[in-house]
Order: sequence, then structure tokens, then C-alpha cells
Amino acid sequence: MAGMKVLDVYRLLPRTNCRKCGMVCMAFASALLTGKAKPEDCPPLVEEEKYAEAYQKLKEAFGDKGEREATGLSIDRDKCDGCGICAAVCEISLEKSQELANGKGSRRIESPVIAIVDGLITIKNPDACRRVVPDAPTCNACVDLCPMKALTFL
Repeated sequence: MAGMKVLDVYRLLPRTNCRKCGMVCMAFASALLTGKAKPEDCPPLVEEEKYAEAYQKLKEAFGDKGEREATGLSIDRDKCDGCGICAAVCEISLEKSQELANGKGSRRIESPVIAIVDGLITIKNPDACRRVVPDAPTCNACVDLCPMKALTFL
């Protein structure tokens, strides 16, 4: 479900505008896409049987498997092969580590944005990502250069 737009998400919601989640359904759809809400934050989705199929689709798109961070980065762990290219091209990590900038693989970097842990990509320091830092130039290197297409920005 990568590449979903706000209207795609909205169509899966109850569309009752009950505000049990604290907002109307269109705002909730946007909050899901930006990682500010989770599917289980919508009580009707969780509690009412008629929304079970929609809830499952939203869990698949925005649940643990996608592991979104403040960056809006969605990771498909089924596609990730742990190659490390994403970590090697991260501009913030490159700035922090001369070893990494020289292509040697860093041993000393304290807080990389992206790291490979147990053979899979992990967001270690989402607050340092250029997509989060105000007024920083937007960077898409990790997504653009992932050969497995395991990364997407929502």
C-alpha cells in the first residue's frame, strides 16, 4: 500500500466524523499518512466488526510492518536485504563520519540516522534526519538509492 494518498486512506475509514479519535476522518487520514496517528487510534475501526477488513488493510499499511518514524519513512522489512546502501548514502551520517564519507564503513559514528541492525534497516536517530529538521534541504537519498525499493516516504 505504499504510495497511498490521503483520499485512499480516507476511503478505508468509517467516515462518520465521530471525533472519537479527536479529529474528523479526513484529518485522521492525514495523521495516519504523516505518522501522527495509528489505525488503533480510531475506536470505530477497532470496535465495530463492519470495519474489520478496512482496519486490517490500514494495519498492514501503517502498523508495525511499516514502522514509520518522524521522518515519514516507511520500511518494508520483507523487501529489505540489509545491504546498507541507505545508511551509506545518508547525508547526516556522512557529515558525522569521515570513515563513512570515505566509503570505509563507520565504526565510530555515535548516532547515525539509519543503521543496519540484525541484517535490517533501523531508524536510529529520526530527529537528525533532514526531513525532520526545519529549513534543512530535503533529502531522499536513502529512498532513491535503495535497490530493493524497501523504503518509501509517505
